[in-house]
Amino acid sequence: MIRRSYKSFLLNLVLTNSVIFAAYSDQFFTWPDANTLWDEVASSTNVVNADGQIQLAANALSGSITFNPVQSDEPFNIALASWNGFSPVNQGGFRVFLRFPWGTGWSPWLEVGFWQNNYWTGSKSTTYGGGYIDIDTAILYNDRDQWQAKVEFQRDNTSIQSPAIHRFSVQVSDQATTDELNIAAIVTDNPPAIFYPAQFTYQNSVDPDVGGSICSPTTTAMILSSFGHIVNVLEFAWETYDPYYHIFGVWPRAVQSASRYEVSGYVNRYRTWSEAYETLAAGGRIAMSIGQPLYSGHLLMLAGFDNSGRPIVHDPARSNGYGYVYNKTSISQAWFDKGGVAYTFFPESATDTKETAIQTQPSNFEVSKIFPNPFNASTRMTIQLATDATVSIQIFSINGQLVDSHELGLLKSGAHTWTFDAAQLSSGIYSCQFKFRTADNQDQFLTRKISLVR
Repeated sequence: MIRRSYKSFLLNLVLTNSVIFAAYSDQFFTWPDANTLWDEVASSTNVVNADGQIQLAANALSGSITFNPVQSDEPFNIALASWNGFSPVNQGGFRVFLRFPWGTGWSPWLEVGFWQNNYWTGSKSTTYGGGYIDIDTAILYNDRDQWQAKVEFQRDNTSIQSPAIHRFSVQVSDQATTDELNIAAIVTDNPPAIFYPAQFTYQNSVDPDVGGSICSPTTTAMILSSFGHIVNVLEFAWETYDPYYHIFGVWPRAVQSASRYEVSGYVNRYRTWSEAYETLAAGGRIAMSIGQPLYSGHLLMLAGFDNSGRPIVHDPARSNGYGYVYNKTSISQAWFDKGGVAYTFFPESATDTKETAIQTQPSNFEVSKIFPNPFNASTRMTIQLATDATVSIQIFSINGQLVDSHELGLLKSGAHTWTFDAAQLSSGIYSCQFKFRTADNQDQFLTRKISLVR
């Protein structure tokens, strides 16, 4: 079947003959856990499915896994891959490849991203005669209806935890779908009211040097805060930073970086406000990748919709960006004309897909959960706040010596999760003293025991 092409000679042929071709539909593929991924293995070397992760075998320093080719129902010319996994900091890593039909066989493997350590120095394989990788997006010159993925793993030694993945997603699309959107119809799409609060961060206040460049990690950190997680925005930004492209805004890296906060995430597209509302109504969160006429390129959090169906955003580029409402035509053009690309997140443990934006408030200050405990590297603590409070934490050794302290700042009422990294401490029993200062300058204290085992 003749298809609309973006090569100029075919485009001119189509226009000359006044032929109109419908755009192909978006298609989203996801394998939400290690077992579903393992079912799609075509070949593997030194890789196993263990402990809910696709990872290196116990005695292996490196390995790879190739998944079965995937047939799409309709052709596409753009592909976006994303993943959730783990890698020990500075001691391991993995990289992800896609390839597509080309000639009588397949294209070369094209690298679409890596995490954490980049063991594979030098130039990436990102181009061939049929297309190329634009940082994190596969752009194809002609329509295809298949793709295949591969992951390579490496670590420094076998005594450390293996790098691993447990979720993999690919969104394939037709550029014509974006080109032919009816913005006027999108503007009249008015979803019901919904709103998710977040710990707002003005990105330029985070750091004088990189603040203007960290919209992606800042937005992701705000989303994590809306789930109750406490995130150091600057540390999160540098963790997300891509040392190959020297930018903070590589889409799958933001999704991967967030996955260590007990959320599942992926890169996908939305074509209407109602589609986005469905995700929010199901308890999900959305980071919108937007462009003109508002920005040349930017990310912000879709916080919800007001009673008139206007989108409400948390925009980290504005000092007054919390709960901000843009002109609906402008925000519609900025997002949907750029393709409606988004990071979508859900709680990893979510069982009710109709979670509401209204959460039950705790009746007092409490540290309701510390897990794991004992622990050998880091542990997560769930903090329950009856009212807004300024929270600080001091860590004492068994001899009463202050060994660490953390200022979490002013937190909104509700549940928050804080990750304690004990990398600088030796094995032992420690006391965590939590101080909660309320708006009327009243202090409350709680103490909890933790055990660090190396």
